[in-house]
Amino acid sequence: MALVATGAAFPRAAASFADTAPEAGSAAGMTLLSVLYLPNVVLLGLGFVTGPGFSLGLVSVSPFELTPGPVPPVPLLAGVPGSWAAWWPVWLVLPAVAGLLVGRSLRDVSPDRGERLRAVLVAAVCVGLGTVLAGPFAGGAVGGGTFDPVSVRVELTSIAAFGWVLVPGIAGAWRADSGRRGDGPRGGRRPGRG
Repeated sequence: MALVATGAAFPRAAASFADTAPEAGSAAGMTLLSVLYLPNVVLLGLGFVTGPGFSLGLVSVSPFELTPGPVPPVPLLAGVPGSWAAWWPVWLVLPAVAGLLVGRSLRDVSPDRGERLRAVLVAAVCVGLGTVLAGPFAGGAVGGGTFDPVSVRVELTSIAAFGWVLVPGIAGAWRADSGRRGDGPRGGRRPGRG
């Protein structure tokens, strides 16, 4: 999502890059800064697509609202919008599809439904815990100015990420034999049948 937003704002990102880094040395520094900010932007994007959103100083962004304000002139942040759009909740389809794919990928874990659902639960816990562990690294003070603090709502984002994997994942893993012939986990034939 973050890459889509930055790609859509490419002309603004290019202009920001040209304005803030006109010489080779400053261009190298801005490129390095953008590379270092990439994990932060990915986590900010996760906060957005799972629902809770993120804040960047005075700016607060979620699929349901936007509080506009100044954004640092870093090309990677050029995709931060200036106004809210009514279609933004559609982004919530991404984590739902991801959860469904997790569930479908775990169909072959076991022919036992309980074991498949436990596997989905483990995947959801890993995603939620991973968000909790990564979240603090995606924010913090940025010089104490207008862009301070940068934060992902870690407590809400981790719960949302957990839920987005668990609920659609359960739906995806519920029936191991969907669309397959036979009764084994790999679609084999039953013994004694021709």
